[in-house]
Amino acid sequence: MRKYYLVILMFLVLQACSTKNENILFVKDLPRAEHIEMEVLDVPGLYHPTRLYCFGDKILMKDDRSTECQMYIYDTRAEKLTRALRKGRGPGETIGAFYFAMTEPDSVVVVNDITLVNMLEIPLDSLDKDWYISTRHTSSLISGVHSSAICGYEDNSLLVMASYEDSRFVVYDLKDTSVVRKVCYSPDTEQGKLDRLVMTSYDGVIKYNSRHKKSVIACRFADQLEIYDFVNDTVQFVKGPALFEPECETFITKYGLAGRTITDDTRKGYIDVCCDDRYIYTIYSGRLCTEDHSSYGREIRIFDWKGRPKKVLQTDVDIIALDVDSNGDLYCLTLDDHLVRIKD
Repeated sequence: MRKYYLVILMFLVLQACSTKNENILFVKDLPRAEHIEMEVLDVPGLYHPTRLYCFGDKILMKDDRSTECQMYIYDTRAEKLTRALRKGRGPGETIGAFYFAMTEPDSVVVVNDITLVNMLEIPLDSLDKDWYISTRHTSSLISGVHSSAICGYEDNSLLVMASYEDSRFVVYDLKDTSVVRKVCYSPDTEQGKLDRLVMTSYDGVIKYNSRHKKSVIACRFADQLEIYDFVNDTVQFVKGPALFEPECETFITKYGLAGRTITDDTRKGYIDVCCDDRYIYTIYSGRLCTEDHSSYGREIRIFDWKGRPKKVLQTDVDIIALDVDSNGDLYCLTLDDHLVRIKD
């Protein structure tokens, strides 16, 4: 009887270990990298853009250094470049317009100003026309809560990465300006469950796909993706071959906000992410933060929605941002201020 008891106990222990890791996909080997040619688009007037978003036939880019405006708008049909989002603290103006998103189905562009801690809503068809007049101001999520990456969700809502209670990210209703759902899980680490302060070192970029009902977070300081399934309320962690985690020191500032200090061992993971119905596309760096151009990469890793790596594309130049259009073409921003296209 005792022998059977031990066998049953061992089975339960093995079953528990299996369950613990069933949501973690360890990618030991990536597909062989394919060298790709990129088409440089003739877009004069770009100056150090660092963010890229494809919304319909318009490409929005963040102007990182201008003292006047914070957004480039490139019309792919008319091949015309305009600028918007005047810098300042007045109505319709921004200082830290770092993240953009577009709502579905109303096609309203949302700009998250992480410096002024507010969001601006601009109809897509007004971006290069009367954007200043059409801008609607939305206050921050909740007083004292700072947010970072955003993306469009469903019913004109947003997914927002924010230090809101114990959530990894939240569903934010723009109309009611309220959090309607918290998505709570802790990024998988060797230390197990993280507190909210340490979780800030797992910051990154978030995107959503309505067909799969899944979101993906690309961690900026870890070799890790997080694919969350809204239907089954499950998360899958995809860990790359390097398996590194954030080497950051976290602290609370005098204003009560979470902060982090980069160390000599801090390494950049995924720089950007985008997705369509077929794949998840990422820019991977792997460089130490002490290296030149650590926020850039030359490796585009492509995954399916089960987290399996499908392709690795190797570029000749450093890239910092990418997005995919409705035709499956990839657009990227390069270190030398070019907008390039990779045909599907």
